[in-house]
Amino acid sequence: MIRRFKSLLASDNVKGRTVRGILATIWLAGGGQMLRFASNLLLTRLLFPEAFGIMALVQVIIGGLVMFADAGLRGSVVQNPRGDEPAFLDTVWTVQILRGIALWLIISLLAVVFSRFFQQPQLIHILPVAGVTLVIQGLHSTKVLSAQRHLQLGRHASLTLASQMIGLIGTAFLAYFLQTVWALAIGMLIQPTIALLLYARYLEGHRNRLALERASLRDIFNLGKFLSISSIATYVMNQSDRAILGTAITVDLLGIYGLALALAQIPTTLTQRIAGSVLFPLYRMRHPLDDLRNQTNLFKVRRLLVLAGCSMLSLVALTGPWLVETLYDDRYKAAGGIAVLLAVALMPRMIMTGVMNSAVAKGNSFAMMAVNLSTAIVQLTILVALVPSFGIIGVSVAIGLAPVIVYPLVAYYSAQYKTWDGWGDLAFFVTSSTLTAYALWLHWNDIQTVVYLS
Repeated sequence: MIRRFKSLLASDNVKGRTVRGILATIWLAGGGQMLRFASNLLLTRLLFPEAFGIMALVQVIIGGLVMFADAGLRGSVVQNPRGDEPAFLDTVWTVQILRGIALWLIISLLAVVFSRFFQQPQLIHILPVAGVTLVIQGLHSTKVLSAQRHLQLGRHASLTLASQMIGLIGTAFLAYFLQTVWALAIGMLIQPTIALLLYARYLEGHRNRLALERASLRDIFNLGKFLSISSIATYVMNQSDRAILGTAITVDLLGIYGLALALAQIPTTLTQRIAGSVLFPLYRMRHPLDDLRNQTNLFKVRRLLVLAGCSMLSLVALTGPWLVETLYDDRYKAAGGIAVLLAVALMPRMIMTGVMNSAVAKGNSFAMMAVNLSTAIVQLTILVALVPSFGIIGVSVAIGLAPVIVYPLVAYYSAQYKTWDGWGDLAFFVTSSTLTAYALWLHWNDIQTVVYLS
């Protein structure tokens, strides 16, 4: 059996690349989460909760503008038949650079507006500095996108982890010497800078040059016009909780919430990374619409992915308070109960991981947009209705309920592409509901503390 597995890893067929891609993505996402987790442990001992609250707002703002200006570049390279042509890749790279510079200028110009809205004067100076990371990321080579297109992810994963490790060490030194939120702001620039150098030197692929080809721009726009809206909706789903909470709770409690969210999101980040890096290219190469026999294997891959993600979320829900008490000091104790609530709330979203990639793989970005936009509207509506009165409890209800309400739309679109796994989804929903109900009962006292704080 071991010999067969080694032979599979060494092969260059789709199955071999899929297995290597999954392992590389687990290595990257899992290792990256562990590094961020270690960073949180270290930095919480060097800095104060308010610093993490301010940086949570910075990440919400920057992440929001990035999503609003998403041109679907990654999806274009992975999906488009011209995704290996130099003219197409050079056009993608040029658009990526222009986008990064434009976003940095917008963030710098709006820094005063954001500082007044959130009543945090430090944002005036922090946002222009932290926003430089967008310029640096815009310079990243399309070699990264080409590696994802062909499921050749091993070297990319190792280089990315190396850059994250250097970024962590650099940020820790800054925190030790500066003892202010500026350590986190300046630290944001280290990892993308190191990654830029490593990707250019060690990744194989086309060496980019500045170019704008009209045909390539048209192809990028045709796919990206709906992916841009989809990305905005994704931002609302992933960041609106902190944006709305930032107006309803204190900044130190927002920092504690951010730590709990980071803990609860480890499983979802890992599974979504695998879905984007492995399932998406796999749909392109082995879509059920091309051959219905592909459906069985794709169901197996997605079920294993969802099973792993739900298992990890259940573990967080069952052990959240213990993990927080073991790893953090008493200032962050409330994060335990919050982590339980968020892990429970993220279960429905986990069950739908990767389904809509099947539509995008066939060039239908509208379906992805429709699902994400509907989910975002429902979630935002619930957040606005509940957060002013129920705080963090209202957030958990919104995150958990929105995907359930929108599920019929997911089933409708995925059925068109022969990728709806109704029985599998039902089994996961019933099992996860049982486990999360037990977790809520087990940690009811910690959850009541969250109710009091909110």
